[in-house]
Amino acid sequence: MEIELNAHNLIDDLRKAYKLKKPRALGLTTKLRKEWDVWSKEADRLEREVFQPAKQQIDVMISETAEHKRLSRRDLLQRIDQSLKNRITEARTAINVERTETKQVAEDVRKRVLKVVMDSETHLEGLVADVKLELTKLKQSAKKEGSILGEYYKLEAGLSEVVERERLVLENARLHLLSAIDSQVSSEEVIEALEEENLALQEQSESDVEMAQLGMAVAVISHEFESTVRSIRNNLLRLKGWADVNRELRDLYRQVRGDFDHLEAYLQLFTPLEKRTVRSKVVIRGSDIAKYLRDLFAERLRALRVEIQTTNMFSRMTVNGYPATFYPVFVNLIDNSLFWLKDSREPRIIKLDILGGSTWVISDNGPGIAIRDRELIFERGFTRKPAGRGMGLKISRDVLTREGYDLLLAESKPGEGATFFIKPKPLKKKGEQ
Repeated sequence: MEIELNAHNLIDDLRKAYKLKKPRALGLTTKLRKEWDVWSKEADRLEREVFQPAKQQIDVMISETAEHKRLSRRDLLQRIDQSLKNRITEARTAINVERTETKQVAEDVRKRVLKVVMDSETHLEGLVADVKLELTKLKQSAKKEGSILGEYYKLEAGLSEVVERERLVLENARLHLLSAIDSQVSSEEVIEALEEENLALQEQSESDVEMAQLGMAVAVISHEFESTVRSIRNNLLRLKGWADVNRELRDLYRQVRGDFDHLEAYLQLFTPLEKRTVRSKVVIRGSDIAKYLRDLFAERLRALRVEIQTTNMFSRMTVNGYPATFYPVFVNLIDNSLFWLKDSREPRIIKLDILGGSTWVISDNGPGIAIRDRELIFERGFTRKPAGRGMGLKISRDVLTREGYDLLLAESKPGEGATFFIKPKPLKKKGEQ
């Protein structure tokens, strides 16, 4: 009896050691929610493949021992009685813990909902005060009537945007509460839904701000590069006139001219990434993409001894789209492959292929992607690279989605490399949203 009890207690202790309990009434970010889902699946696997079989094996061993030793009826009943008492004690303990936590959560729900309402009111009143102050300054300024009217419309639009956002927050809170009452959803789930929705909006807002800042920075850098290159080119033309009549300047001119042409060639590699004010779709060829990638990563490919292989189907493949959409995605995928291939055995290969006539395939023979990371790699902020930002795959998938494409990770075993698909989304049937 004592051996059986100790064995079951040992398994229960192991189960508790590997069990994580999600905090109640706490919303998770998208990244944390994905990690929680991965862990939940792994916990279910441990329960199904390890703990339950171990308990069953103990019961079988005890039963065989009892049969072999010819356990008396009295000992058998005592064993059953003790086992039942242990299960009853465990059940009462679990219910008491849940009862206490439920009472605490009920009070917490009330406080949190009131805080949502008060925060919304405070935010709105603060914005109203700011708008009034800006309007007062605008009235006292020396700006022309047209400019004043334009500034007023900006203030009005900003106020309307915040009012609509706060209205939606309160409306969602109210609808979630009503839904919880009607469908018997727990109060913890209501709070989690509210917080996760708020966190998702916050993440999207932060991402939009970062993208806007990145876009402005690229625009400024592009403008400065164009101005500098134009100035250098004009001055080289002037220098050429002197070099033609001065033998001592000829070698210097040739060297400077060669360095400039080399630099300009690198700058021209980024032409497909530029976003034009007036954008039009063009025919993008697989052969052009492959050449662009080999030129852009030429030095790293040589240094790391990595070969980019392309099939005939890839080279002949064409798609009607925007270079500013497709080229950066290929650049990001190749950049990731190069990073993870650097410590792999030779030959190190990146392969570009076509599947099914319309799906672009980018694969490598590197270490691949761990099972626990497969659900996370497309989340903003997730990365295994030292000093990485975890934005490349997220942005790549988002821009492709807007153009009617999916960026997918193919199924593969660890150590078999990573394979990504750029696949057209299926056309929606008539009447679908």
